Amino acid sequence: RLALAAGIALISLGLAGEIARLGEQAAGPSRIPAAAVAMSLLLIGLAGAVLVAEGAADPLERLGLRRGQLRLPALALLVLGVLFVSFAADSFLRLEGLRDQGTLARFDRAVSNARGPSLLMVSLTLALAPALAEEIFFRGLVQRGLVARLGPAFAIPLTALAFAAVHGDWTHAAAAFPLGLYLGVVAHLAGSIRASILCHAVNNLSAVWVGAFGWPQGRGLSLLGVTALLAGCAGLLWLASRPRFLSAPPSG
Repeated sequence: RLALAAGIALISLGLAGEIARLGEQAAGPSRIPAAAVAMSLLLIGLAGAVLVAEGAADPLERLGLRRGQLRLPALALLVLGVLFVSFAADSFLRLEGLRDQGTLARFDRAVSNARGPSLLMVSLTLALAPALAEEIFFRGLVQRGLVARLGPAFAIPLTALAFAAVHGDWTHAAAAFPLGLYLGVVAHLAGSIRASILCHAVNNLSAVWVGAFGWPQGRGLSLLGVTALLAGCAGLLWLASRPRFLSAPPSG
């Protein structure tokens, strides 16, 4: 079993490395989608290797991929909340003059003016694939494993730190950390990573489409506005956790 797990991990690493290498040889913005696909493939492969090594009897349950306990109105509140977090983080980086640096600036160039097939490509490679892979690995594999050992109060921020660390540079990590905290709370609240996958995908798609269509952002909000958004996000989390928004998690 350990040999099989090691083989899966090595194959994933090799494939991801080859995709990343081809991306480096590509011209212009194609490098960013290739790197995103490589990372997504690597995370899925590593998650699969760990499941094999653990001998997980029910991989869907282990990763939290079964249906959770949140009703649709709660999911709608949580999707709104992730947009609050994203806008707050973006505004803070703009206030500090950091938004146009590093991987975030390269991301903006990659999606700039994307239309038609190119918009579909970047939506799949930069939004949906990373949302699925990162949630399976971080909120599913890592966070759920840590919650069982340390409890959510430690597991959620530790997972958010790991999530931020893989995002390439300090600027991107600063934006990814609060998002990771939020997604960790969402996954724990729902009892399923389906909710965090949805929120993560909406966050990524909004970033792609804002970049593609060039919607004006200016300097974003003031520090007071950022604080208000984060407070509103906390309120949405509290509201989504109220009993009227919860149901007993089904078995399927």
